[in-house]
Amino acid sequence: MALERRDFLRLLALSGVLGSTSYALNAEPVPTTVSDKDPLPDVLAPYLQLVGIPAATWVCIPARKAQHVAIATGNKTESSVSALTDAKARPVRGTPWTIWFAPVPPDKAYQIIVDGVPHGGQRKRRNPADASVARVAFLNDVHDRTGTIQLIGRNLRPENHDLVVLLGDIFNDPSSKDGAERTFRTLHTLATVTHADEVPMLYLPGNHDYRGNFADRVDDLFLAPRIVPGSHDPKGGIGAHDQGWDLHMGPVALIAADTGEDFEKRPELFNTLRERQSSTISKALATAANAPWRVFLSHIPLFSDDIWNSEHARKTWTSTLATGKVDVALAGHVHTWKTIPAGKEQVIQFKASPRDSQSIDTEVRYVPPFPTVIGGGPDPKAATLMLLHATSTELTVQTLAADDGRQLSQLQLKR
Repeated sequence: MALERRDFLRLLALSGVLGSTSYALNAEPVPTTVSDKDPLPDVLAPYLQLVGIPAATWVCIPARKAQHVAIATGNKTESSVSALTDAKARPVRGTPWTIWFAPVPPDKAYQIIVDGVPHGGQRKRRNPADASVARVAFLNDVHDRTGTIQLIGRNLRPENHDLVVLLGDIFNDPSSKDGAERTFRTLHTLATVTHADEVPMLYLPGNHDYRGNFADRVDDLFLAPRIVPGSHDPKGGIGAHDQGWDLHMGPVALIAADTGEDFEKRPELFNTLRERQSSTISKALATAANAPWRVFLSHIPLFSDDIWNSEHARKTWTSTLATGKVDVALAGHVHTWKTIPAGKEQVIQFKASPRDSQSIDTEVRYVPPFPTVIGGGPDPKAATLMLLHATSTELTVQTLAADDGRQLSQLQLKR
């Protein structure tokens, strides 16, 4: 039975949280590490999402058993509450989990209240210290390996980033087993180690995120604030929601597109998905025409020096991306970090592979119109963290080794 708002407020009052006009924000520290040996808590680590241009900040709270969730927003002194906002709920089908979500002001402290009880400590979105600088961290291809995620997290420092982007294959063939426990554990680990309650964490799916019997519900975890009631299939499902997005951050416009499955798997679904995004990409690039830098994001690279690229996406989007003057692309999928230069012809030999819907041997040639930086893989020795830093005159992408933080590569572009 749902908890009525009047009962919720009564619980707050009885617990001493809610006073006549304001109440102190709890100062309990927020955990920064997790263990696979521990059972999942009933309320997982929250994570911020950005919605729209200009971007509004929303917080997502995965919880089970909760009847009511609210966000208490601090006043200018950040010591007491000036507003209480009910969170909306989006149940994740086939699991005991619900994603609760609500907007949070970017310049005020907030606290999560679950069934009348403060959860965790005081939080506040970490805004960029300099709005003229973009600092973005990229993780890719962790494939549910929480140990690898925590290893990467050791290199995530506050001075490194104001945004985290998950570049696909974050989950590994998501399964509904035990209420999708593995998927929610990965989500909890990511949100914890990236400090996603203070730094927004955006998601772009990869091919493995589209496999498994829970794949059609993964988008519930990230899309809840962006889904307009009545505009999408209420049952969700693969292809029901476009998971690409675009975002302006200081001097950088990020344009993220969903490459779907790899090779020619399930073309009736994913060719349509890729073609449907062409107009969206074109509009995003038009909006970004005055941005000093345009950065294209995808899980599967459009250009690589091996077979691990998306041929259909490349044929469908390259002309639009080149016309829109994309400066650089970031991707994953290959499990080997590398940089594909612009202007150098790549010759790729494809072998017939029924498993990958590749019916004949063929050769593909292309000349990338922009460089592509590709991150590593799930093994701790192969895992990477990519860091983008940009001003109006210079853009740098560093690739760091997850195990020791050493720099593996650096791409630098100047105006």
